[in-house]
Amino acid sequence: MTFKEKLLQNIFITRSIAALITFLFNISRLFNLNSKNNNSVLIISLHKIGDTVLTVPTVKLLNKYFNNKIYILCFEASKEIYKHIFNDLEYITVKKNQILFGDRILNKQIIKEIKNLSPETIVDLTGSITSALVIFKTKVSNIIGTNEDFYRGLYSKFIPIRKTPHLLDIYLDVVRSIAPDLVEDSVREFPIQIKKEKQILIHPFAGWAAKEWSFNKFLLLYEKLINKFECKFIFEKNMLKFDLIHELQKLGINYIETKTIEELKYELSNSSLLISNDSGPIHIASMLGVPTFGIYGPTHPVYHVPIGKYHRYVMKRIKCSPQNSKYCFTYGGRFCPTYDCMSNLSVDDVFRSVLSFVQELGIESKDFKIHKK
Repeated sequence: MTFKEKLLQNIFITRSIAALITFLFNISRLFNLNSKNNNSVLIISLHKIGDTVLTVPTVKLLNKYFNNKIYILCFEASKEIYKHIFNDLEYITVKKNQILFGDRILNKQIIKEIKNLSPETIVDLTGSITSALVIFKTKVSNIIGTNEDFYRGLYSKFIPIRKTPHLLDIYLDVVRSIAPDLVEDSVREFPIQIKKEKQILIHPFAGWAAKEWSFNKFLLLYEKLINKFECKFIFEKNMLKFDLIHELQKLGINYIETKTIEELKYELSNSSLLISNDSGPIHIASMLGVPTFGIYGPTHPVYHVPIGKYHRYVMKRIKCSPQNSKYCFTYGGRFCPTYDCMSNLSVDDVFRSVLSFVQELGIESKDFKIHKK
């Protein structure tokens, strides 16, 4: 259990901190009573790539609900995700050097830009100390959002962060609080288009080491798949050291290195299936209508896996696997000394599951393509 989780379990401490933050916030507002807001909405969405994709259904509904001009505060990589769906929105992008102190505080330039925008409404989809500090420094009175109970007093409409599946619903809860009729089950899924003639892609990396099935096992899985199907590795440029790249070339292993999110989206959209760990690319693939197969260990798939019948996963459950939470007790494996859940998952087990899914999808084999010609 993290220190923050221990604090949240102590109701007295949580309420005391919340009361102090609310008091300081209200005092700061006394000096901002004459502010003039323009007719716009600012959505705070400071997420990594995977979580950015999970916010897309919510942003769609917010765009439908508000008649105002909508701006999104997000990271540069996330902008490329949003622009794939939303061409009519405006963006305030945060670069790596514009967020300080362990990715918690935005620099003065970004805060000034938000103050100059002076939105009528802020919608917080981030739910962290970072977004709370942004709100604290603004002059906006109508603030809707989700966060920890510490920051309840910052919001005119506060939605506690849910602890139950799916993570996508954390963001949809914000819409449910203002327009529940808009949230139908269908909005939780991206439409899938199966491209049976395209290649299978394998993405072997994740946000941290504990979520990664070993690269050598992915190589063995590739060798099994390449005998029957068109298959390639895909990963960000510079993710592999030169000697490993050279080894892949020497072995004749097909791979794609992407330099940008745009390149990644292009390659994923031209594939029949993505096989990956619990990672951002697996969510991008689902957004692009590509079926996915996920490999899970220290994170609970019920919380993370893309929603829909064309997304599958495999997991080796052991005694310390997460049961009723999104992470195992070692904080998603970050403090795990062994990574047993991943190391005990065999290549044969994964291959059997993948092959069954590939056959269900009807992905064309090499032999079928030859006969078709």
